[in-house]
Amino acid sequence: MIISDGGMLAMYTVEKNNDTRGTNQSSNENLKIGLSTNPENPIAGQPTQLNVSFIDNQTNSIEEHVDYKVTIMKGETQVFTTPLLHAADGSIIVPYQFQDSGSYNVMVEVDGIWFMPISDTAQFTVNVG
Repeated sequence: MIISDGGMLAMYTVEKNNDTRGTNQSSNENLKIGLSTNPENPIAGQPTQLNVSFIDNQTNSIEEHVDYKVTIMKGETQVFTTPLLHAADGSIIVPYQFQDSGSYNVMVEVDGIWFMPISDTAQFTVNVG
């Protein structure tokens, strides 16, 4: 999978729940969900973009019209969540500023594809310096 962050291309392939950003199989295997950060190595107190792509598992192409929510956890504490949103073109950018260094869990929850309800999640670990 190739993700563009406005001039830089990066290829990621990692297994679900590995330690870093990448492409994870969603929990129900309907989608692959890609996550990259800009900057690549986030720094506490600095703005960060979470770049999320939704990929059809059968065709390996971008999945359009995805209803999703992004939640960021530090340990057991939820530090950020979006409301339920819609990605018409299959990729989104979520701006966030990590307050502290350490390990964060980013959960991408998918509640619908092409206006049909589904329940799917993928999790990523983001380490912040």
